[in-house]
Amino acid sequence: MTVAENTLKNLLIKDALSPEWSKAIVPTDQPSFDETPVSLEVSLKEARESRPEMRRLRLEEEVNDINLQYFRNQTKPRIDLVGTFQTNGLAGTVNPALTSTEASPLIDVNGPGASSFLLRQINELRRNALLNLGDVVVPVVEPSPVTLPSQFIGGYGQTLQNLFSFNTRQIVVGATIQFPFKNRTAQANLAYAKIQREQLAASTRSQEQTIEVEVRNSVQAVETARRRVLAARAALRSAEEQLAGERRLYQVGRSTTFLLFQRENALVNAQNQELQAQTDYNKALADLQRATSTTLRSNNVFIDSPVAPEKFGR
Repeated sequence: MTVAENTLKNLLIKDALSPEWSKAIVPTDQPSFDETPVSLEVSLKEARESRPEMRRLRLEEEVNDINLQYFRNQTKPRIDLVGTFQTNGLAGTVNPALTSTEASPLIDVNGPGASSFLLRQINELRRNALLNLGDVVVPVVEPSPVTLPSQFIGGYGQTLQNLFSFNTRQIVVGATIQFPFKNRTAQANLAYAKIQREQLAASTRSQEQTIEVEVRNSVQAVETARRRVLAARAALRSAEEQLAGERRLYQVGRSTTFLLFQRENALVNAQNQELQAQTDYNKALADLQRATSTTLRSNNVFIDSPVAPEKFGR
């Protein structure tokens, strides 16, 4: 008891000079015991669902499924549909310098724009043709007035009106088709993902067998300890009855002090054996909880798991 007490103090007390070292630790509860046998099927099911190794393998299988689907799609033809919808807010104020009237904008022949340059080149060509043709008269191209629709003349409000009225919309629809001829990279990735799936399946089978052995051994140890407790309790009851009978014989003078002390020693030994059997039962139960990965839950300790993002397509 002193060794166990010092071990517990070493885990709880941080300071070596603390006065808590000189205080005695008195247990207040009794070792737990359940006479109901442990179910092997339930323990195996809990181990498969709770063991972190199995959860890790299941997550790896889900990742492998996604990789298989992705690489399998890479080996197939690809069709991309592209669509664009565009609307423009076209509006502005007419430049007075480029108009012959307020409502008829003109192109300035002497201006810097591309249209003015083209008009000058056309007039130059016509003048050269006139010189070559002699008496043939070639008219000179003069800029003609260009009228704009009223919806394109205005300020910022007219621009917003044109934008949301969709009168200047533009719709583009297209399709792109790709045929992966001898896509060695995608095929190699797909083959590698299939090999990984086989490796995960083999690892899962091996891990399940390991868990099966651990759980079966732990359940057997709990069952053995449970029967030892029952046998120790039966021996304790027998020792108590023998001591009570020996005391009655001693009271009537048919027994001796030596025999009475022997019965008392047998009772103490039976009590120690029961306590040791209960301790072994709790140790075996703790080992079973470790094998099934239910230690925290059995002790009412719950840890919130982080919320995983939703899977694609679900």
